Amino acid sequence: MAVHNLPNELFIIAFDEWARPITVTYQSGGTQSGRGYFSTYDAEIISEAETVYSDQTTILDILNEEFPKVPDTGDTVDIPADPISGNPALGSYQITDVDPYDANQLVTKFTLRKVDTNKP
Repeated sequence: MAVHNLPNELFIIAFDEWARPITVTYQSGGTQSGRGYFSTYDAEIISEAETVYSDQTTILDILNEEFPKVPDTGDTVDIPADPISGNPALGSYQITDVDPYDANQLVTKFTLRKVDTNKP
Protein backbone atom coordinates (compact mmCIF):
# COMPACT_ATOMS: atom_id res chain seq x y z
CA MET A 1 0.00 0.00 0.00
CA ALA A 2 1.43 3.39 -0.98
CA VAL A 3 1.67 6.17 1.56
CA HIS A 4 0.30 9.47 0.25
CA ASN A 5 0.66 13.00 1.52
CA LEU A 6 -2.98 13.84 0.91
CA PRO A 7 -2.90 17.58 1.73
CA ASN A 8 0.03 18.13 -0.66
CA GLU A 9 -1.69 16.13 -3.39
CA LEU A 10 -4.89 18.14 -2.92
CA PHE A 11 -3.03 21.46 -3.16
CA ILE A 12 -1.40 20.38 -6.42
CA ILE A 13 -4.71 19.18 -7.88
CA ALA A 14 -6.40 22.45 -6.89
CA PHE A 15 -3.60 24.50 -8.42
CA ASP A 16 -3.68 22.50 -11.65
CA GLU A 17 -7.40 23.27 -11.92
CA TRP A 18 -7.82 26.79 -10.51
CA ALA A 19 -4.48 28.66 -10.44
CA ARG A 20 -3.91 31.46 -12.92
CA PRO A 21 -0.73 33.05 -14.27
CA ILE A 22 0.95 35.71 -12.13
CA THR A 23 4.14 37.77 -12.31
CA VAL A 24 5.96 38.82 -9.14
CA THR A 25 8.16 41.91 -9.14
CA TYR A 26 10.62 41.79 -6.26
CA GLN A 27 11.57 44.94 -4.36
CA SER A 28 15.17 43.83 -4.64
CA GLY A 29 14.84 43.75 -8.43
CA GLY A 30 13.83 41.13 -10.95
CA THR A 31 10.61 39.37 -11.82
CA GLN A 32 9.36 35.81 -11.70
CA SER A 33 6.38 34.23 -13.45
CA GLY A 34 4.38 31.40 -11.96
CA ARG A 35 0.84 30.48 -10.92
CA GLY A 36 -1.32 31.61 -8.05
CA TYR A 37 -4.75 30.92 -6.58
CA PHE A 38 -6.48 34.29 -6.15
CA SER A 39 -9.50 34.85 -3.90
CA THR A 40 -11.37 37.70 -2.22
CA TYR A 41 -13.75 37.16 0.67
CA ASP A 42 -15.89 39.36 2.88
CA ALA A 43 -14.95 40.15 6.45
CA GLU A 44 -17.48 41.61 8.88
CA ILE A 45 -16.62 42.92 12.33
CA ILE A 46 -19.38 43.55 14.86
CA SER A 47 -18.59 46.08 17.58
CA GLU A 48 -19.90 46.01 21.13
CA ALA A 49 -22.45 48.67 20.08
CA GLU A 50 -23.60 46.18 17.41
CA THR A 51 -22.29 48.33 14.59
CA VAL A 52 -21.21 46.18 11.65
CA TYR A 53 -18.04 47.13 9.79
CA SER A 54 -17.65 45.45 6.42
CA ASP A 55 -14.38 44.93 4.61
CA GLN A 56 -12.79 42.42 2.31
CA THR A 57 -9.61 40.41 2.34
CA THR A 58 -7.80 39.48 -0.85
CA ILE A 59 -5.42 36.54 -0.79
CA LEU A 60 -3.13 34.73 -3.19
CA ASP A 61 -1.70 31.23 -2.64
CA ILE A 62 1.41 30.02 -4.45
CA LEU A 63 3.21 26.69 -4.68
CA ASN A 64 6.67 27.49 -3.31
CA GLU A 65 8.36 25.05 -5.69
CA GLU A 66 7.34 27.27 -8.63
CA PHE A 67 9.30 30.23 -7.23
CA PRO A 68 13.08 30.03 -6.69
CA LYS A 69 12.68 32.99 -4.34
CA VAL A 70 9.39 33.09 -2.40
CA PRO A 71 7.88 36.62 -2.59
CA ASP A 72 7.86 38.76 0.53
CA THR A 73 6.01 41.71 2.04
CA GLY A 74 6.27 44.75 -0.24
CA ASP A 75 6.73 42.80 -3.47
CA THR A 76 4.22 43.41 -6.26
CA VAL A 77 2.06 40.78 -7.95
CA ASP A 78 0.58 41.38 -11.40
CA ILE A 79 -2.35 39.20 -12.40
CA PRO A 80 -2.76 39.32 -16.20
CA ALA A 81 -5.62 37.95 -18.27
CA ASP A 82 -5.71 34.15 -18.35
CA PRO A 83 -5.99 32.98 -21.97
CA ILE A 84 -6.81 29.40 -20.95
CA SER A 85 -9.79 30.16 -18.69
CA GLY A 86 -10.74 33.44 -20.36
CA ASN A 87 -10.57 35.31 -17.02
CA PRO A 88 -9.82 39.03 -17.38
CA ALA A 89 -6.73 40.78 -16.01
CA LEU A 90 -7.06 41.72 -12.34
CA GLY A 91 -4.24 44.27 -12.18
CA SER A 92 -1.43 44.82 -9.71
CA TYR A 93 -1.39 44.09 -5.99
CA GLN A 94 1.14 44.67 -3.23
CA ILE A 95 1.87 41.90 -0.72
CA THR A 96 1.00 43.14 2.78
CA ASP A 97 1.35 39.87 4.74
CA VAL A 98 3.03 36.49 4.23
CA ASP A 99 1.71 33.32 5.87
CA PRO A 100 3.22 29.86 5.21
CA TYR A 101 0.40 27.30 5.24
CA ASP A 102 2.08 24.16 6.45
CA ALA A 103 5.21 22.67 7.98
CA ASN A 104 6.25 21.29 4.58
CA GLN A 105 6.30 24.84 3.22
CA LEU A 106 4.59 23.66 0.04
CA VAL A 107 2.18 26.60 -0.12
CA THR A 108 2.44 30.23 1.01
CA LYS A 109 -0.57 32.51 1.43
CA PHE A 110 -0.24 36.25 0.81
CA THR A 111 -2.63 38.99 1.84
CA LEU A 112 -2.82 41.54 -0.97
CA ARG A 113 -3.75 45.20 -1.38
CA LYS A 114 -4.79 46.55 -4.78
CA VAL A 115 -2.33 49.01 -6.29
CA ASP A 116 -4.38 51.91 -7.61
CA THR A 117 -3.22 53.57 -10.77
CA ASN A 118 -4.39 57.08 -11.52
CA LYS A 119 -6.28 57.33 -14.76
CA PRO A 120 -6.52 60.63 -16.61
